[in-house]
Amino acid sequence: MKSSYLLLLLPIYILIACMMKEPKAKEITEPIIKPGNGFAVIELFTSQGCSSCPSADEVLSSWVKKAEKEQIQVYPLAFHVDYWNRLGWKDPFSQSSYSERQSSYVSKMKLNSAYTPQVIVNGKVECVGSNAELIGKHVMHNLSLSPENHIVLAIPSTTNGVIDKIGYHIDGDLNNLRMNIAIVEQKLVTIIRKGENSGKTLTNDNVVREFTQIAPQINGEIPIKLAPELIKDNTSIIVYLQDVNTLEIKAAKSSKL
Repeated sequence: MKSSYLLLLLPIYILIACMMKEPKAKEITEPIIKPGNGFAVIELFTSQGCSSCPSADEVLSSWVKKAEKEQIQVYPLAFHVDYWNRLGWKDPFSQSSYSERQSSYVSKMKLNSAYTPQVIVNGKVECVGSNAELIGKHVMHNLSLSPENHIVLAIPSTTNGVIDKIGYHIDGDLNNLRMNIAIVEQKLVTIIRKGENSGKTLTNDNVVREFTQIAPQINGEIPIKLAPELIKDNTSIIVYLQDVNTLEIKAAKSSKL
């Protein structure tokens, strides 16, 4: 009688045990990547003459605000290319040298052609510039890394109240590296009168207004000569080291001017 009773209860015990061991779906999550000492340079190749670009410009602007608010090492840059100027609107911020810079990435990454909007993160990966989710994944991954090079920028120096240079120090091996120096400007508002975006008013952030490259030293100074049309309160300098062979970006730092 006792054995029969236990046999009747056995299926119930098994059912309870299985329910206790089964994991809940909500408990199965992917690991979260936490920012470390890494950095992310977001290079957006864009154009005011491209109808697909305003959404990418907004994604870049969101990273400008996020980096400033959260004090994370993310450095967004908007390179305005010139090959869409033929569509009826000449982008006032476009330069042929920025189109050439994009072509270098196209060649190195063995892409079929250049396109806009295109984002390059740390010179290593590329994606459509309006793909906020994928860009976020690339950025978070690079923030989790520990770079071998580091840049320290001094407070910008002035002569007669005018900023004319900024000192820097670099840690790490400098072989095969070049220093990219970008002067960027925020809150640039343009009324588009022709082309694919005709009738729109566009706001562009971290537009690269000046771009130069020099051979880096362990300690050095970067000469600065701001064009008179640049609004000082909206202007920053972004300095980043890039491998001349692989185009991988090794370190970056920025400073308000």
